[in-house]
Amino acid sequence: MLVEKPREVAVGTPEFVQVPVPVDRVEDVYRLLAQPAVTEDSEDALEEWDLEMLKRFADGTGVANVKVGKMLDVMSQSPNELFTIADLVEETDYDRLEIRGALSGLTRHLRAHFDGADWMFDTEWSNENEAAYSVNKHIAELWQQVRAFKK
Repeated sequence: MLVEKPREVAVGTPEFVQVPVPVDRVEDVYRLLAQPAVTEDSEDALEEWDLEMLKRFADGTGVANVKVGKMLDVMSQSPNELFTIADLVEETDYDRLEIRGALSGLTRHLRAHFDGADWMFDTEWSNENEAAYSVNKHIAELWQQVRAFKK
């Protein structure tokens, strides 16, 4: 089924459409909608993260800061490698729901405390509709510097 792209009703107000979603996939849809929209500028979005921003993020004590911070610890050890939620469960002491919750809270946290900055890592979707996450080499190096300061 093709759905036309929603047209702008008023400036900044998109028109909404109803899309039936299987009950067992609703959480996946929420997670997808919580992520920043993918744009042509996605690569540039990662460049907005500098050492000071990452330090400020690491210094936070909220759930998103702590749990996403630990995920960044893992991903920073292998820049550009894709990590699924299952991989992150294996590498951290968090379960799937904790990781999914931290990821869904990350966007809200960044909007509230980082002027709406995009995520500091990439998201790729497989054909099975599973997300995988990675940090690029630049972010990995900065994150490792942040963690070295905290020791």
